[in-house]
Amino acid sequence: MVDVSTEDRFELGHRQRRPSQAEMRQYRAALGTPERRLASALLPAHISDAGPFLAEVEIGLEQFAGVPVLLLRADRDIAFRPKELARWRAALPDACVAELAGCLDGDVLGVRLGAGTADHQQALDVPGAEVFSPGDKGRTFRDWVAIPVTSSADWEHFANAAMAYVSNRHV
Repeated sequence: MVDVSTEDRFELGHRQRRPSQAEMRQYRAALGTPERRLASALLPAHISDAGPFLAEVEIGLEQFAGVPVLLLRADRDIAFRPKELARWRAALPDACVAELAGCLDGDVLGVRLGAGTADHQQALDVPGAEVFSPGDKGRTFRDWVAIPVTSSADWEHFANAAMAYVSNRHV
């Protein structure tokens, strides 16, 4: 069983001091657009009730010994840092790890592929895929595609395509 100390749980918390100007510049740059702020706004609703589920997952890890396991880690996930990844690798040493340029939302993977690109159209052709509308706000992100868990075999391909798309946009 993985031990999570109080220090580990609150490592990212605010330390009761005023952030420096450099820290505030970084904060504003990282969350500088409504699109980037949306994930931060939706996250608490998705994780607030996750404790019992995660405890159940942790208790059942032994059943995956010797079974092929794929660990999916979103590229901007502040909750699944290298420290947590190391714990998962220790618990499941034979696991394959895939970094995703996207996000998991319920039972879909949302990937940014760029509206009008060949990858975007190919993703929309996947059965059950649609333009991504995260959470329950009813807003759609036209550059993004939601690929259902029933097509999870395609997730790594489209995550890599999303990484390439995002990398090329910011060069």
